[in-house]
Amino acid sequence: MKVRIQAPDQYFFGQDIFDYLVAEYQWRTDYNATPDIIYGEPEKDAVNIAFVSMPNHIDSDLDQADIIILDNIDEPFGRGTQTLYDIFDAYPNSYLSCNSYLHPDHVYFTKLKDRIINTMIAWTYHRRYYTEPVFASALEFRSRPHDPASMVWINGKNRSWREYLSQLLATRVPDLAQHNIIHNQTVTPTAYCWYEDLHDTKFRQWCNQEYANDLINLVPPDTRWPALPSGVNGRHGQLEWQDWFVDAIRKNSVIVFPETTWQNNILAMNEKCLKCFIHLRWAFPFGGARMHQMLEDLGFHTARSLLPRELQAFDQDPDHQRRWQSQCDAVVWLQQNSQVFHTTMAKQMLQQNLVRCIMLSSSAGAQLYSIIEKCHNEKTRHRH
Repeated sequence: MKVRIQAPDQYFFGQDIFDYLVAEYQWRTDYNATPDIIYGEPEKDAVNIAFVSMPNHIDSDLDQADIIILDNIDEPFGRGTQTLYDIFDAYPNSYLSCNSYLHPDHVYFTKLKDRIINTMIAWTYHRRYYTEPVFASALEFRSRPHDPASMVWINGKNRSWREYLSQLLATRVPDLAQHNIIHNQTVTPTAYCWYEDLHDTKFRQWCNQEYANDLINLVPPDTRWPALPSGVNGRHGQLEWQDWFVDAIRKNSVIVFPETTWQNNILAMNEKCLKCFIHLRWAFPFGGARMHQMLEDLGFHTARSLLPRELQAFDQDPDHQRRWQSQCDAVVWLQQNSQVFHTTMAKQMLQQNLVRCIMLSSSAGAQLYSIIEKCHNEKTRHRH
């Protein structure tokens, strides 16, 4: 395998996928070979890959590339610059490198499923923060709540759809404690996402009109909670505030929160669910339709698994307001039937989540291997 990568900076975050490719090749050759992969100019007898991250213009050199990797910095599907998605639409040899899976019911699944590379880079980094003893967050295994049914709503950076949820929960689940201190009353607009469905667009526009405000967070989280150096002189990097544990997490077993992706039929792999699963907490995220089902398909159990069958149906509803209102009813049921958290089956599910967190990693290496192999075979056939 001979690969030449054209990129402005070989140490860029999203290029970890090429390191995954090296491991994939070494495994497939039974540890006997390492692929010939270097950064450099295109070569006639190599598979030439242009790595393009969050572009603001289309480079004419893209026409020389056999494969174009479009990187959105390990963000969810649909995030990134307009130019990135213009290239994705215009170049059939381009692949979107992002942290997401699409459900078969996604409106673009059939068209795009073979052109999405799942990165899970941040998942891999955050997993280190929760398991390696050079990071303070890895010591949180010591903090276990006494009540297996204790529950809290934890909001993140406050966008209009999250403000809607906070108010909805306050009305429909008044007994649910809320941890909502990050945003200082600011409500930023929910950003447009490429490839939204009609439900997504309608809801986003409504939320922005109803809930977004013009306030500015004068003391943002990065200022209030500066990153901590990890190890002596910070030689293991920094621990950002997103990976810290607040008392609301330490003291509760069921974490209700807004996921990164609220759009339908998308699952983004990030630290939010990982933090719950790996520390034996129940995650009960509010997100897009079929998000819980997609987590289950990957081998994870959210608190939805403990609900009666009829209450699990909220996950299938594409209407965002109706789905989340039904999920609020599910939260109330869990509060009123706390015995479900005490069962042997529930404890086994939590353990299974932990094991899956350790075992599940990015498929990007295997995906790249297949893409490059197919390209190499086509170039060889045309040469002869």
